[in-house]
Parts: sequence; structure tokens; C-alpha cells
Amino acid sequence: SVWILRTLIAIGLTKSMGVWLLVAGSAMVSIGAFYYLIMQFDEYRQRAAIITPLLTLALALLWFSYPYTLIYDMPNLALFIVSYVLMVQKRWAPYLFVFTLACLNKETAALLAIGFAAMTFRTMTWRKYIALGAVQFAIWLVVRVAIVAAFGNNPGGIMESHLSQH
Repeated sequence: SVWILRTLIAIGLTKSMGVWLLVAGSAMVSIGAFYYLIMQFDEYRQRAAIITPLLTLALALLWFSYPYTLIYDMPNLALFIVSYVLMVQKRWAPYLFVFTLACLNKETAALLAIGFAAMTFRTMTWRKYIALGAVQFAIWLVVRVAIVAAFGNNPGGIMESHLSQH
């Protein structure tokens, strides 16, 4: 998220406009992907017209009222939902690309692998299942090692716990 913001600033936008575009764009991607997921289930298609605007309102209220909201939260939500859309579509190469972006954005993207394991269990060969799981672990590990190597000398620890704040 920070690298996207820096790119937006580099092309001439102010920091506040860049943050607004990043958050608004991520929210729109999240809403669109969520709408797509709802439409995959016949019993929810009629409710999608009601659920999607409510989700939009909920995202706006969360973003503007929650005291611990950070710049990477909306992009993280968008990357998670797009990842689940790609899982539903069984588009593994794009999924792994989005998974990599999610890992670059926030370490908790590793939780996508749990969603992958649950959603795809017994839906593909064991060989493919294990291979895709191993690739996800390798991506997460490479990204994590690279981030620690690049920013390990910065103040703070390698990992922070904020569970008590949520």
C-alpha cells in the first residue's frame, strides 16, 4: 500500500489525495469482488441488490470511525476478497500473483492459505493441492525474509502484537 501511495505522490498527487484514491479504489474493488462472490450463489442473487449497498456503508463507517484503521487496511480487504474470487474461479496463476501482493501489503495474508486449504480441500488432486499450498508458503517466506532483510534495522521488533487493541 505504501509503495502505491508513493507512486501516486510521484506522479504529482498530494499525499491526502493519494491516500483517498488508495482507500476509495480499494473499497470499490472490495465491493465489486464481494458482489461477484454473492452472485455465484443463486439463493443470494436477489439479496445482492440490498447487501452490496449495505456493505458499502459498512466499509465507509468502519474506515472513518474505527480508531486503529491504517492505510493498508482497505487494500488488504480488497486483496483478500479478490483472492477468494480467484479461488472460486480456480484461476491459480492470478491467485498466486494477488497472494504475493497481499503478502507484500501485510503479513496476515498468510491467512489466505488457510482459506485456500478449506475451500479447495478434496476439489483437486492431492498433488496439485500440496503443490499450491507449498507455493503459497514459499511466496510468504520469500516475501517475509526480503522484508526483514530490507527493514530489519528499523526501530521496533520483527513482529508486533496488536490483539489487545482489536
